[in-house]
Amino acid sequence: MQLKQITWILAVLASSINAWPQPSESINWDLRRSLVEYKMYAAVNLGRIDVPLHTLAVNISVAVERNDNSCPVKDVIVFASTDGIPVVSRDGEAFPNNTFTNASTVYNITVLSNNETASWVLEGVTPGSLFLMAVMPNPDSRIKQKGLGKSCRYYLTTRAKVIFFKEKDIEPLHMGHKDLFITHSNQQQIFSFQVPVDSLFYEVEIKGCNSMNDSCPVKIFVLESLGPLLHDSKSGQCVMVNRSCSVKMMAPIVQSASYLVVSAEKDVNISLNVHIKSSECVKRLRPNMTEPLSENFQTELDAGESLCSFAGQLGRETPSGAAEGSSFFDHFVAWDEHTSPHTIISEKVSDVDFIVQRFNLRTADTGSSLRLDVQVPSLEDLDRKGGENNSSNVRVDLCLIPRRLVSPKSCGEGKLIQVALEKGKPNKHHIIVPYPPGGVWYISLQSACYEQDKKSSERIPKPCTKPVVTNVTVHLSPCVDGGCGEYGSCNLYLGAGLLYSACDCFSGWRGYGCNDGSQAESATIEKLAVYLLTLSNLAFLPGICLAVYRRFYTEALVYAYNMFFSTFYHACDTSRIYQLCILEYNTLSFADFFASLMSFWVTLMAMARLPAYPRALLHVCGAVLIALGEVHNRHGLIEQMLPLALGIAVMFLSWGIEIYKRKRLFPSRARLLKFVLPGVALAVLGLVLNLALETKENYKYVHSSWHVLEATAICFLLPPHTSSLARRKTGALSIQSGDISQHPLVGTSGDEDPVLSHITLQRADQAERGGDGSLPGSSPESTGGISQNGFRLHNRTNRRQNRNFIL
Repeated sequence: MQLKQITWILAVLASSINAWPQPSESINWDLRRSLVEYKMYAAVNLGRIDVPLHTLAVNISVAVERNDNSCPVKDVIVFASTDGIPVVSRDGEAFPNNTFTNASTVYNITVLSNNETASWVLEGVTPGSLFLMAVMPNPDSRIKQKGLGKSCRYYLTTRAKVIFFKEKDIEPLHMGHKDLFITHSNQQQIFSFQVPVDSLFYEVEIKGCNSMNDSCPVKIFVLESLGPLLHDSKSGQCVMVNRSCSVKMMAPIVQSASYLVVSAEKDVNISLNVHIKSSECVKRLRPNMTEPLSENFQTELDAGESLCSFAGQLGRETPSGAAEGSSFFDHFVAWDEHTSPHTIISEKVSDVDFIVQRFNLRTADTGSSLRLDVQVPSLEDLDRKGGENNSSNVRVDLCLIPRRLVSPKSCGEGKLIQVALEKGKPNKHHIIVPYPPGGVWYISLQSACYEQDKKSSERIPKPCTKPVVTNVTVHLSPCVDGGCGEYGSCNLYLGAGLLYSACDCFSGWRGYGCNDGSQAESATIEKLAVYLLTLSNLAFLPGICLAVYRRFYTEALVYAYNMFFSTFYHACDTSRIYQLCILEYNTLSFADFFASLMSFWVTLMAMARLPAYPRALLHVCGAVLIALGEVHNRHGLIEQMLPLALGIAVMFLSWGIEIYKRKRLFPSRARLLKFVLPGVALAVLGLVLNLALETKENYKYVHSSWHVLEATAICFLLPPHTSSLARRKTGALSIQSGDISQHPLVGTSGDEDPVLSHITLQRADQAERGGDGSLPGSSPESTGGISQNGFRLHNRTNRRQNRNFIL
């Protein structure tokens, strides 16, 4: 509803209401919040407005804006309800069986996220709390890397204006007689009254209408709220006949004000006598249900209605096992003559009258679920106990309803369940009320007996010969009975200053109790996802073996670490049904992300042309840097790309230095084409699949492919070890003397091959000063061999080109 419609409403108030007391306006709620995409039943934005007494209407204005105009425009649905948190099917989910929801009390409006304001007016709002709930559409199924691409955020701005009458402008009435005087200076008046809490109905009688005219020029309306004042409504109108009229209101709302609106013609003084009377459910006076009803116990409702018997108000008790201060597990109990609480409330239910019990819920209770169970004895139990013949069938009707007292025969807006005493049929039923509104609740029970006609199979009503003992239990719990079944977990959330419970469903299940399996995955698909994401990590085994063979022991350890924790992380994360968590989830998640980046880091350091000590130092620096980034933001793009970028920079820098020294390409063209290029292609393909093509549907296939590609790329990129390459290609001498171990003696030729030709290796203390190459005091036989104090290595192919290498 737009602004011009709000202006029209105020104009109606000014013209048609005319001399009525003018309502005051108060802006009492203004909020801006960030919206989240709807992924589960708790992914909503809650707000609460305090609605004062004598509210005429609530004008709500909402707008949704984007942080960037290039972000897609989305439809945001805003729900409003005075009956607690709005209980709606946000995405077409089904509710659990026997769930009681009252959709007639929930209003909604759809708002586009283009920063345009949408408004609508709620009429007939009862005093108390008005809950607002904003729901975003389901997110895109594509799994987006955080920080990659545009980040779209949506914000909800909500304003509420409450139009209400001040209490001093509305005169209160009490039950009984009251004389009213309508003067020419105040032709329109509003009166308020409140009926007793156990009222079945009330009646307003107008008598003795006196005026200067022969007729009684007055219009009288009896309303449950002031909302109909905005329209020319005929509901609740008291039509004058012979200067009197009467209006009977069945099942009134209790604990809330009702209104008597009197409108007279101008320049006329009128006097009226108003009589308001109510019929209440009388407290039970019979200790035994088999006794006949006394006259003062009977309370007539209407033609054909039953009699009402008030059994009392239920108390409240928190179980000893519940957390201190928690009301989410409270039981409603009945007290016996010994003042002992009983969670099982037994009543003898007859067909003569209906029994009523009531209990109160607080506003804080609306964040939980209410469950009522009813059970009657089966026919087999009655046979064992010697009950009467079972030729007649018995049924117990139960009605659960808030703020109105009704019989099971006219349950109306309440929830009616019927439990039949028939062989082969269940003798127990239950009702689940998600997010029940605060206030008084009524339970009414009545039995009915009938016979089955053998020829026509029709049920023929008949009087019951005996009351039926019925057991009722009522309690609160989070979610549905404290849980969400096999396919969800129950969590507590805080919104609008209210603690409320909601289910976090998995495996494709959804709904208030994770009961809707219309989009659930089969057990075969669940197992397939677990097997693919865990067993695909075995692709690291060839890389581990190759690293050990080439004596890259640090790298082999990191690859094994990656394989181990990636396997058990996905065993814990993939499915909530087939799940194995050897450590806490957060620990496994950190280890998986850390190991994946460390595998890239150590591979890049192995590819770089680095001495042993700088490589070891860079391993430690990389581990520290990656660990810091993963703790800061595990899913951030910068935290994942920065170590890779630094590792690539170190590798290219070392290659550049090596190329400068050798004056030729390093690594060789053959190695670049046969190993480095395929390895890089596999790694890039894995990154593209992981970052750009993953969706919720193909995650198990794409991410498993990422595991295989990452592990295969290692086999291509891991270089041969320097010393093993030297032994294999040139037969290089392994020297171990003192601190010298397997180092090349002179320069290299080609990529990594040491050259030991044309050299002579001597001890420094035995080197001769002359140029003939002989040692002082040594025999010619010792030339070229190993001396007593050291050794010499001579070139046997060309002695004329000998060069000394001093160790």
